[in-house]
Amino acid sequence: MNMDLKDNRAVLIVDDEELVKNLGKRVLEKIGLKVHVSSDSLRATQLLREHKDETVLAILDVIMPDMEGTELGYLLREIKSDLKILFSSGYGANPKVQQFISSGQASFIDKPYTREDMIAKVQEMIES
Repeated sequence: MNMDLKDNRAVLIVDDEELVKNLGKRVLEKIGLKVHVSSDSLRATQLLREHKDETVLAILDVIMPDMEGTELGYLLREIKSDLKILFSSGYGANPKVQQFISSGQASFIDKPYTREDMIAKVQEMIES
C-alpha cells in the first residue's frame, strides 16, 4: 500500500494493551503520521489538548479499565469537535458504539486487525 501522510497530521491511540499501542504507533509512523499514545482517558485528554491542531483521528479501545471508549470519544469531541474517531474491539461494535458511529465522523475496526487493515481504515477516515 502506497500511502504517505507526511503533512503534520497526528493520530491519538488510546488502548490499555501495550502491544496494540506500540504496534499501531510503529505502523502509522511508517506511513508518515505523528502518533501519540495513551493507556488511559486522563492522559488521552491531556495529549489531545497539547496536540489539538495536528490531531485528526483518535483510535479508541472500546473496553478500557477507567472509561468506556464511547465516553472517552464524547470527552475528546468536547476538546475538538471535528475529531474523527475509530473504535476498536475484539468484541464487536456494541450498541453505544453503533450509536456514536451513526452520529458521524466515526467508524469501527475489529481486533485483531492486520497492518494492512489498519492502514486502509486510517487512510479512509483521514481522507474522508
